[in-house]
Amino acid sequence: MLGDIGTTWAKIKDEEGNYHILPTKQILKEKWIFRKATGHLGKKFAGDYFNELEALGYGALKKIPENEFTVVDIGSRDTKFLKFRERKVQKLDWNQSCGASTGFTLELLSKYYEIKPEQMLVSKEKAAPITCAVFGMEKIFDSIIRGEKPEEALGRFISGIAYNVFEFALKPEKIYLSGGFCENEAFIKALGFYTQVVTLGRFVLLEGLS
Repeated sequence: MLGDIGTTWAKIKDEEGNYHILPTKQILKEKWIFRKATGHLGKKFAGDYFNELEALGYGALKKIPENEFTVVDIGSRDTKFLKFRERKVQKLDWNQSCGASTGFTLELLSKYYEIKPEQMLVSKEKAAPITCAVFGMEKIFDSIIRGEKPEEALGRFISGIAYNVFEFALKPEKIYLSGGFCENEAFIKALGFYTQVVTLGRFVLLEGLS
């Protein structure tokens, strides 16, 4: 059994090749053990542990046919990217220290205001400049208190996150997107203002372990 054990969610590939997503807290409570694992908490549960960038790279090479491409994975608490040339890594980066381009901040805001991604009104022209997740949240709260609709405020916020991701990945013409944001309609639309977006789903790192 293979595991990608993130801060919030654990992605699992069982021995029959089926995929599952479970809350990480369940994995912690039940003390699961995996043959191979990656992810922020993967070391605690693995016979063999693989670095997340390594798993992302191998998984991307399995799923993407081009010789040159950029893949970005957005998790709850980090964002990482790999740029390939001739199917070899040319550049990479891993942001683990700032929440201005990660999923957890947006998830908190969405739950607090009970706004679904498809309800967020994204806009390239009105994208909020998000340099810090905490200050960004404060500005969103202030805007809503002053009368802005939550759908518009969160739309500006996610548009700002999308630009941060585009800039972090060195502004490629196309981004292959990995992770939970592949299921976020508003983010994909916002990122599409800046670059072509191809979604790979949530199990790319597991493919890298296979």
